[in-house]
Amino acid sequence: MANNISANPWYLDTASASIVWPGRIYIKEMIWNDPTAAAQLVVKDQNGNVIINKVAATTDPFPTGTLGWVNGLVVTTMSAGTLSVFINK
Repeated sequence: MANNISANPWYLDTASASIVWPGRIYIKEMIWNDPTAAAQLVVKDQNGNVIINKVAATTDPFPTGTLGWVNGLVVTTMSAGTLSVFINK
């Protein structure tokens, strides 16, 4: 599969250094679905500031809650699962 930002929520399954979204975006919530135990998720803004750095303790989904405005979005590490990103349009 590939990242899909054509609908809300965005479904991200591929980590890379590429910017998923280059501008300011309001994130209502992110949910890391289907992680494996000890999997890692690192999400940064386009300037390299860390938004999320999480190591999964279980296979339970991990909701972030409201993150608010961020300056771009880059998923640099996601060793398992998918990330649902709920945005405010």
